[in-house]
Amino acid sequence: MNNKQQDDILRQAFSYRQILVSYAYTLSCDWNFAQDAFQETLIALHHKVDELDPESLLPWMKRVIRNKAVDIIRKQSRQSKIQEKMAELIDEHYDTKLGGESKADTQAEHKALYGCMQNLRGETRQVILAFYQEKKSCIELAKELSRTENALRLLLSRTRQTLRNCIKNKLEAQS
Repeated sequence: MNNKQQDDILRQAFSYRQILVSYAYTLSCDWNFAQDAFQETLIALHHKVDELDPESLLPWMKRVIRNKAVDIIRKQSRQSKIQEKMAELIDEHYDTKLGGESKADTQAEHKALYGCMQNLRGETRQVILAFYQEKKSCIELAKELSRTENALRLLLSRTRQTLRNCIKNKLEAQS
């Protein structure tokens, strides 16, 4: 394989960054792990670039990330069978999603999410950002906001549903 082909494969791999980091996060619930897994996958890709078929690059990268996540789950949990089954279910979901969606579709979803997040106001926006960006637990947030943990979980659930509906409406409007 010549240098241009190798460069093309590496560019293609970087174009999958957003979806693969999201995939790794979904498996691990840890942004640091997700970023590290993607970087380690790129390192593995660099070592195997001559052996890879560009058409199978995304499935190969996804498999490497999944294997890293399963290894960590096995190390961290005695319930690894349950965790591995969960990883398989997530894997199936992403296979379906990746098979039917282009990079443009994923970017449209992210743009819609950003727009919907801008519509959230006050405490609702604060809770979502604290939960997902700052990685605060429901217990921490409940204490900070002087709410019960169940009330906070209900707020998160309703807000997620609102965001899902908003994203769906924005994407349908674009079609």
